[in-house]
Amino acid sequence: MHKVSSFGFSVPADPKSSNLALKDGSEVSVTIIGREKNGTVLIKLGSRLVTASSLPGAISEPGTAFKALVSMRSGKAFLTPLHSKTETFRPVLPGIPNDQLSTHLISLMTRSGMRLDPDRMRSYLKIAAKHPDQAKEAAEAAMLLDGKDIPLDERLIAIILAGFQGSADEKDSIFLEFFNRKRSAANHWILLPFEYRLKKSPAESIPVKGSFRFLIDAELKKTLEYAVICKVLDYSWAFRFDSKCCSVSSDPVLSSVDSDKCVVYLKRLLNAVGIADIVYDNSAGLTAPDGVDVYI
Repeated sequence: MHKVSSFGFSVPADPKSSNLALKDGSEVSVTIIGREKNGTVLIKLGSRLVTASSLPGAISEPGTAFKALVSMRSGKAFLTPLHSKTETFRPVLPGIPNDQLSTHLISLMTRSGMRLDPDRMRSYLKIAAKHPDQAKEAAEAAMLLDGKDIPLDERLIAIILAGFQGSADEKDSIFLEFFNRKRSAANHWILLPFEYRLKKSPAESIPVKGSFRFLIDAELKKTLEYAVICKVLDYSWAFRFDSKCCSVSSDPVLSSVDSDKCVVYLKRLLNAVGIADIVYDNSAGLTAPDGVDVYI
């Protein structure tokens, strides 16, 4: 194997709290997933998704996959890409556009434990194109159905979309019960629509509609992540929980002042249940991966 230009990035100060678990002298698999709006690059490092910046141009193209050697120096982890003389970097998802929707789907499929199959991705994107006003949600619905080997029928897509919005009727609820019971080959998604009225005053209330979503490792009987997606007045909200962290996003995006107020309020509310780390993610609904700062 031959070493190719090194690059390094910072990791959490406490190795025990790091989900990356990088060890000196170990090899890791790196896959370039896609570019984000803010100029960073989404990469898959082992089994984790992280954001990186300032990656070398030769290996920063989406789909690039390679092995890298880890070396720890002065609290930093340095990655040295490895490949043989004859090996070239190959896209892992040929023919898939490098855009936000594709990046979001790849992230979702990876977390769900699904194989990154280009044909599957194309079928999800094809369904998204039929729902231009709900492209991301339609692609997600297709992925959730496909992950449980349920046909990608337009009627079933519509039921999942209604479930996302908390608008499932009695007939839809029967299918959603079947959907929640049916096991996936990998990690298991459960979708629970809800409708609630938030009291503004004794005489006035605000409708809140949306869904709870749980990702479960059925073998370990462990909840990997859960989320509350809902709409309140003119705002769409996404609250994603992972261990003791809550990532919040909204569409439209809040101003810096309002987002700070939102974080302070949620800290007061969620601290009682052991969730102290609250982050407002201004990427408007995209799942926030772990972050790292990469430099040459």
